[in-house]
Amino acid sequence: MTPRLTNAFFMLAVLVLLCYAGTLRAGFVYDDHLMIEENVSIRSIRNVPLFFTDPAHTSGAKIFEQIYRPLRTTAYALQYRAWGLNPVGYHAVNVIIHLFNAFLVFLFLSHIVSARATAFVCAALFAVHPAMTETVAWVSCLSELLCMLFYLGGLLCYLKWRRSARGKNRLLYVAALVMSALAMLSKEMGVTFLVAVVALDLWDEELRPQILKRWRWYLPFLAVTVAYLLIRMNIMSYFAQREPWTRDLSGIVALMVRSIAYYVRLFILPVRLSIFPRFETEGSLLEASTALSAGLVLCLIAAAALLWRRHGPFTLGIALFFVLVLPVLNIIPIQAAVAERFLYVPSFALFLAVASLLRSLEHFRERLPKNLDSVAWGGLSILVFLFSLNTISRVVDWRDDLALFSSAVRITPDDARARIAVGKEHFFREDYDSAEAECLAALRADPRNAEAHVLLGSIFLKRGLTGPAEREFKAALAVEPLNSGASNSLGLIYKERGKLNEALSAFQAALERSPTVSEYLNNVGSVLLMKGDAAAALDYFTRALESRPDNWEASRNLASALIALQRYEEAIGFIGQLLAERPSDARLLYFLGRAHEGRGNGEAAKEAYERASVADPADIWAPTALANLYAQRGEYEEAVLIYRRILARYPGAVHQRVALASAFEEMGKVNAAIEELRIAVRLNPQDDTARRELERILGRAGGTRDVR
Repeated sequence: MTPRLTNAFFMLAVLVLLCYAGTLRAGFVYDDHLMIEENVSIRSIRNVPLFFTDPAHTSGAKIFEQIYRPLRTTAYALQYRAWGLNPVGYHAVNVIIHLFNAFLVFLFLSHIVSARATAFVCAALFAVHPAMTETVAWVSCLSELLCMLFYLGGLLCYLKWRRSARGKNRLLYVAALVMSALAMLSKEMGVTFLVAVVALDLWDEELRPQILKRWRWYLPFLAVTVAYLLIRMNIMSYFAQREPWTRDLSGIVALMVRSIAYYVRLFILPVRLSIFPRFETEGSLLEASTALSAGLVLCLIAAAALLWRRHGPFTLGIALFFVLVLPVLNIIPIQAAVAERFLYVPSFALFLAVASLLRSLEHFRERLPKNLDSVAWGGLSILVFLFSLNTISRVVDWRDDLALFSSAVRITPDDARARIAVGKEHFFREDYDSAEAECLAALRADPRNAEAHVLLGSIFLKRGLTGPAEREFKAALAVEPLNSGASNSLGLIYKERGKLNEALSAFQAALERSPTVSEYLNNVGSVLLMKGDAAAALDYFTRALESRPDNWEASRNLASALIALQRYEEAIGFIGQLLAERPSDARLLYFLGRAHEGRGNGEAAKEAYERASVADPADIWAPTALANLYAQRGEYEEAVLIYRRILARYPGAVHQRVALASAFEEMGKVNAAIEELRIAVRLNPQDDTARRELERILGRAGGTRDVR
């Protein structure tokens, strides 16, 4: 780089680091947990080919498998190999790419407007613009950062190739072609690259008359775009990410017009920033807000048409903005109606329009007062400073989930979605009072919000209030019959009450709506196992682990199912693999003991039960199994000691008290056995086993002993 370019890069680096250094102290937020922390696919480089071919892996989590961004997931896998789950590395990568993007904006604007000072000011504004904070501070927005990196890099390569001697430097052309493909694999917005190339050629007065003759240079870009679309369609089988926001044509047009106006407003006045922007998706062309938005759009189009001759870069900038924003206008429905991150890539086109206007002012410099030029540059410097302060403040909101969602509540206190997000964070932190307050606020804003009812029911469950919890889950299903979370939670209540048929129906209803959710698959399997259908349960546990290999509850349940099916060797091998990762998992050790006991290897079973008892002294099943093992061997005194230790900790354990009575009887201590059985019956009069054993031993003792 030349000294001037080096200085520009250094100054942009200072601005970017000043604004975004705070992100290095931030953690993962929102979708980052699914995309990175819970995404087992990125934990092996060997999975990289799957990111390009398997919908279950392309976007890092099954919930996002309708989005095809394999390059982003590949980048996550490389970063995981470098620094694991340390968020500092991921945030640093985002900041560095943003710096390079700001420098590319500077190079691109310098190329188009031929005024480096103007280009630098606009690049500096891009670097510190508050609306870009979401993209830079949110690790999940790596796709936007990569898309812009390759998009602008490709355009610059194309422009340099075009300016080379008769376009002989084919390497630059190939680089532009490759970068266009990489931009598409980063984010869908990259499909507009060919249109941007044609727009650049139309802007050039020398090339404009030859535009039709250049078709052979456009054809490879068209081929790359078509190939990408065909591959994506073959892998994903659909383009839309959700149901249409509205099926009425006028409603779709109104949504598009209001979206464009939203992005222009966000660019000019980046205030009231929120992860949940206030934006009405419903509306018609006759509404006042839509009419105002349409007026703004028409003004932009008219200005671009009028200034085409005298200020070509302005027209080019507006044209590129409309081209770039097109994929996020919900012509093909996407997950969000609008979002701050959607402005990131199109913003360079708006900065081109701004640079063109600033450049045109220089032509009037001689006609203006001498100090006005200094005032103008001073004003731009103040704007950069104010934007920087706003961005630094906004970065603080991205430090963790609670801060991020709380900032959204401050902007829109009556937004149910923001209230629920804050409530969930309080719920995860076990602050149930605060979580309940947020739920009630959400229901005041939107009484028919199913998600609020589900969260409120979950709070009641944590407090042990199954009745109110059941009421809330049923309220959620009344509003949204296909709410899988409500069905699953209802199933948990029924399972706890021993209503296995009702629990199974509820879990299956949840699974019908979300057939790949590991938790739901595991819950169905757990009920089937309790009902004695171990073979069917095993299938569900296997599918649960295929969906999420780190689901330890499903792993333990699968081990239990193998034991129930008397597949002891297989169970021992499977449990051994799990224990290699979690050697002190008491439940796995207990299952290992059961498997060894099933094979008739009492010593190995004894060792496993003892390890389980040490690993979790509060566990009741491993010491019970160990005591039973001693009793089976006739070592009753050892068994009695263990049973008594269990009952000292859990005096209401009826099953263990009956087992202790049996050991006493075998030792000839009939009175002690009778006393234990009487206590067991008092503790649980409905326990038929304890009652029958008491009647049997009393009847047997009555003929030989005076038992009171």
